[in-house]
Amino acid sequence: MSDLLPKIKTDEAAHAEFTKLHKISQPVLGIAVFLAMASLALSTGKSKKLTAE
Repeated sequence: MSDLLPKIKTDEAAHAEFTKLHKISQPVLGIAVFLAMASLALSTGKSKKLTAE
């Protein structure tokens, strides 16, 4: 990674590719976080419902 940092800063093609991958990864990570939180919320609701009965 330390070898790539200077190349990303100086090489236009490498910088463009990095920027493209970075922009693609942002919504993917956001969706993953959202689904993880939804999964936790749903499992918490189910466990409270089961213990109340």
